[in-house]
Amino acid sequence: MAKTKTEWFESWFDSKYYPILYKHRNEEEAKAFIDKLFAYLDCSSGARILDLACGRGRHSVYIHSKGNIVTGVDLSPNSIEYALKKASKGLNFQVSDMRHLPFENEFDLVVNLFTSFGYFEHQNENNLVVQSVLKSLKSNGLFVLDYLNSHTALNRLRAHEVKSLNGVHFEIHRTYEEPYIIKRISVTEGDQKSEYLERVMALSEEYFEELLVKNGFTIKDIFGDYQLNKYDRSSSDRLILVAHAG
Repeated sequence: MAKTKTEWFESWFDSKYYPILYKHRNEEEAKAFIDKLFAYLDCSSGARILDLACGRGRHSVYIHSKGNIVTGVDLSPNSIEYALKKASKGLNFQVSDMRHLPFENEFDLVVNLFTSFGYFEHQNENNLVVQSVLKSLKSNGLFVLDYLNSHTALNRLRAHEVKSLNGVHFEIHRTYEEPYIIKRISVTEGDQKSEYLERVMALSEEYFEELLVKNGFTIKDIFGDYQLNKYDRSSSDRLILVAHAG
């Protein structure tokens, strides 16, 4: 059946404005998290790793610098075109839909970092992602899924925000429309105006545990922040699940 509409993430993540709005993200914090995570996982040099929803590949590059063989995949052709400029031996990038990954028994570890999940319209599509990850992993391979803690995110939801970056004006409105946390983004650049949407499901730890277990994973640990402190529903910033295949 032919696709009848463009998904919100296809237009927004592939737009030139997405990297401008999020250029402030803390790269040192991200690298420190990856360092701590890999020490915890005892990930040996030479491991084959899939960076699922890699964006422009910044974290793939850092993971590769630690001696690993990394493949980064993302749905955005523009992001992958940018990432391919950094490709080298043992560091590859390709456009791919996380619901239908073209791999089988290939990776020791799959990482899905910084809330790169829960984008889809139907929850069954989350099943497709997890099944696709399982198929991509070697026997007893590991899956790390880093998501927002929906409970604290909803409690701290900032309804309205205005930013000007690189000569571009962003006006952001956030709402909760069950089951989605929705961000409506109005962009003005000169006399050009455009509208974008971000939408992620407000998913609980119980939902993720059930999702992973019913699709063939065993939960190993659940952390609540990038320092890998234990998850607490009422106070943690993140919901980071570590699971192994089988």
